[in-house]
Amino acid sequence: MEKRIYISATAHLDTTWLWTLRNTIERYLPETFERNFSLFEKYPDYRFSFEGSYRYELIEEYYPEAFEKLKKYVDEGRWCPAGSCYENGDVNVPSPEALIRNILYGTLYFKDIFGKTSNDIYLPDCFGFGAALPSVAAHCGLKGFVTGKLTWGSANGVPFDLGKWYGNDGSFVFAALKPGDYVRSFPSIRDNKECTDKLEDNIKKYDLPWTYLYHGAGDRGGAPSEYSVKNVSDEIKKNDVSDIKVLPVSSSRIFDDLSALPKENIEKLPEWRGELLMTEHGTGSYTSRAIGKRWNRRNEQLADAAEKAAVCAHYLRGYPYPRKAFEQAWKRVIAHQFHDDITGTSIMECYKKNWNDYAASMNMFAGEYTAALSAVCGDIDTSFCEGVPVAVNNPLQWRRKESVRVTLGWKSEKENARVFDRKGNEVYSQVVKCEGGRIELVFSADVPSGGVAVYDVHPSDEPCSLKSTLAVKDNVIENEFIKVTINKNGDISHIVDKKTGVDALASPVRPALIDNTEYTYWPAWEIKYKDIIKPVSGNPKLTGMKFIENGPSRIAFEITKQSGESVFRQIVSLDDKAKYVSVFNEIDWRSPATLLKAIFNTNAKNPEATYDIGLGSLKRPNNSEKLYEVPAQNFADITDESGKFGLSVFSDSRQGWDKPADNLLRLTCINTPKGSFRWECSQHLMDFGLNRFSFGIYPHSGGSENGSVQYSCEFNQPLAAFETDNHPGSIKEDFSFFSVSDDSVCVRALKLSEKSDSIIVRFNETEGKAKTGVRFKIGEGIDSAAEVNGIEEKTGDAVTQNGELVFDIGANCLKSFALTLKPKENKNEYVCTPVELPYNAKVMTENGRGSEATTSDGVSLPLEMMPDEILSGGALFRLRKGEKDAVFCENRAKVLPDGSKKLHLLVLSTQKTKLKVVFDGVYAEKSIGKSADKIGAWDLYALGETGFLSREPVAFEATHTHDANGDRVCEGLYLFNYTFDIPSHAVSFILLQSPDVYVLAASTDCDGHKFVSATELYDTLEKRDCTFNLSGSLKRAASPLAVEKLVYKKIPPETSWYKYGEKEARGRQITDIFGDKRAQIISKFIKK
Repeated sequence: MEKRIYISATAHLDTTWLWTLRNTIERYLPETFERNFSLFEKYPDYRFSFEGSYRYELIEEYYPEAFEKLKKYVDEGRWCPAGSCYENGDVNVPSPEALIRNILYGTLYFKDIFGKTSNDIYLPDCFGFGAALPSVAAHCGLKGFVTGKLTWGSANGVPFDLGKWYGNDGSFVFAALKPGDYVRSFPSIRDNKECTDKLEDNIKKYDLPWTYLYHGAGDRGGAPSEYSVKNVSDEIKKNDVSDIKVLPVSSSRIFDDLSALPKENIEKLPEWRGELLMTEHGTGSYTSRAIGKRWNRRNEQLADAAEKAAVCAHYLRGYPYPRKAFEQAWKRVIAHQFHDDITGTSIMECYKKNWNDYAASMNMFAGEYTAALSAVCGDIDTSFCEGVPVAVNNPLQWRRKESVRVTLGWKSEKENARVFDRKGNEVYSQVVKCEGGRIELVFSADVPSGGVAVYDVHPSDEPCSLKSTLAVKDNVIENEFIKVTINKNGDISHIVDKKTGVDALASPVRPALIDNTEYTYWPAWEIKYKDIIKPVSGNPKLTGMKFIENGPSRIAFEITKQSGESVFRQIVSLDDKAKYVSVFNEIDWRSPATLLKAIFNTNAKNPEATYDIGLGSLKRPNNSEKLYEVPAQNFADITDESGKFGLSVFSDSRQGWDKPADNLLRLTCINTPKGSFRWECSQHLMDFGLNRFSFGIYPHSGGSENGSVQYSCEFNQPLAAFETDNHPGSIKEDFSFFSVSDDSVCVRALKLSEKSDSIIVRFNETEGKAKTGVRFKIGEGIDSAAEVNGIEEKTGDAVTQNGELVFDIGANCLKSFALTLKPKENKNEYVCTPVELPYNAKVMTENGRGSEATTSDGVSLPLEMMPDEILSGGALFRLRKGEKDAVFCENRAKVLPDGSKKLHLLVLSTQKTKLKVVFDGVYAEKSIGKSADKIGAWDLYALGETGFLSREPVAFEATHTHDANGDRVCEGLYLFNYTFDIPSHAVSFILLQSPDVYVLAASTDCDGHKFVSATELYDTLEKRDCTFNLSGSLKRAASPLAVEKLVYKKIPPETSWYKYGEKEARGRQITDIFGDKRAQIISKFIKK
């Protein structure tokens, strides 16, 4: 083989970090394509790799002419789409399924737009890499992985230059782990000692005469310096006379070449098995800006539930699958899994948009979930109910018996209720509160796999008198499985597994405050080992404890505590069938320079703990200076060395853990560092304000394979309940849509294909043991099946027997299949009919013609971004594109299609107002939101701001708008889907005049039944005043220094550093002013 030096030119772009998305769009993206276009013209052999299809979407959206030029360079093989992904994301906090969607959406975009894809994961700048990543990449048909970040302090060093990285399931991708710094220029290549040393080392050890480097710019995009590009070009010209070939390549090329090597050469390559975590850099990011982690997890879970429900509705009734709504919601979530976003390391201004986007996606996923289940329940008979029918959905693959808390409309004067199943059997229940026409109650549900059970909530003179195994005496609560003691300090002090008789706890579970005061240049990014090993500096003191639920279905304590100005509220609950105790935490956090950890001191002892990584689990040892704070997905576990018992701790949103001793696990709940990083970040006030999270404590016999995966999945995906009404249906029993013969083989996804109506189902083996003959049942049977990869390409045939999918699966493996189901007989078709409107207004405008809009505020939707149809909540809206495209509400009657039961209106509103409709004399109105307003926010005490969440029903987001001056960058509008029940006699409707309301489309459906969520599908929060006052020292750290104000006058923060020369660029000393040394750095610059 010839000696080769593969050179990849790049420009790393942080979509947001110390700048907003608007800065990226207006400055850094155009600088990136303009500088590279110039280099293409000067240097014919120059190739450039740029990752993240999200950035390409932004160029396409805001710079369409430049995008066409970019496409030409892609066709020529000079501009190279890299990395396969939608966004250059963190890979530790997102679930493996989210990583697959990142690759799926990125790859499909590249394929659809350019006709080309990449074969690699390209992550120059992320904070450690979990063992799920190579498994996910291999499952998606990718070949390679590139990063240079391990030199920042990998816990395991940098294993090799070029080699094979194996995931948790035994699959591998090739990896390039020593490409060097992405911000650098080459004076030469063949004389570069780093390069020649790597080349000779690879030849000597592995008989591989190749190495890989990149050069370029970062973190604001751009391009490699012309100096470097010219020198690389000069080196290429010497290829004919040198035995070392310098190859300017895409990020993918080396992996194509490695995979084409003979088998014996591949076998000689070095290997790394397992994770590649960092010692320090990134340890804080598992927790920092914690609401982002919470809402990311909830979005992932809502997406899973909504997709499953939509597939079921599509199968049962021909319900239209909302593919584009799911795509828009997913892409918003993935965009914020970016490695300086979900990690909590960006400036505060970024999180105003980021958290709003999370809220908008939760809104859309919850709306689609509810609408799809409504269609499913339209086929389920509820006529047996004498009271209020409640439909309970189980999105998971096994039968579940759990308690559900619901809030229902209540017309009865009776303040008690009892709950009955379909067969007339009473189930355990208890009323929590009954007032104001609403009733809150808890009842015990039993719901089949992937299905729905309906319960009848009766008004009653007496409460439920059934006795369960739940019992309480003093501060001890128990059921048939466990016994839990809460001590006088309000801490859980004992959890006894009744099966083994073992008390899982050696000491109470306590929230512990730890001084977080060691200096670090990177406060949000890092938790220092010296802080981790400090003794606990304090515990919150008990201020109150009381029962808030006490009945046969659930017992719950509310416990309040305080530490300094921080106020803690916990709800400790035990359900009648639960094998674990749940702890919900709500904290108003005001403790500077402090870590909050939940401490679990167990009677199980083992020098290793088991951590869930979303694709099975792996074991890690006790803390060491090299590896201490580590990430996990749903749970961590200590199983005693005897193998007889252990303790698992479930987490719904906190992902940072450490293990100081054989019997000690600690979950990091809040990370507030001492340093501010810079005033726009104010990381010293990070997560001040409201914090919510939950953990569950599960004592078990045997090891973590004994229920930890299943119960942690249930903990993260609770049963969801919906209030409906009495109606007939063909399904007259509890309904199961799908099931798996082996509970250890989890269904990670059930969705429609992105390109067809095939059902995509993805499985993951979770016990670490290969399984054979696994059977999957769905609907009324499978007609045909094929095996596919993560990007939904066929990879092989699949076996079906008697309408069931039958397959083998390896330990921790992923397997995906595309299914065609046998048609459902006697289908009760879902009917949705668009309604023609008398269009009289213009709310959509072309680029440069924003002044043509007739909206009251002069702001319009971008015509070039608007689809022909919007499918939202089962309603099909067809948009009119022409001289008039909306209805400015006026008193004109419109005829309703025959059989219409509900009217859906797609609305743009320029103010909060009322939407008023008259159905043949019957008046109806709804309060509606302003389309330009945010959907949600969370507390940013450093800015004096508090959070809220809106429930306005989002149907679509236009990510920018027009006005008379042109594009309004990052100033979007939401279109809302408002639904009205149509009176039975009505044949027409009138939209009453409102100066601020524009209806773009209307649609009706023939499902008349009521269906609303009775459980909280995601957080609720009303806007409240900010009562936090900054102290003098905290205020100083949250304000720019005098010297910063001076330098910002000379050079604005958003100014591109590269314009000021290579020397300043390499140090990023102009605009990236960090830590306690920032004044000194700026002063030196000013003196220059």
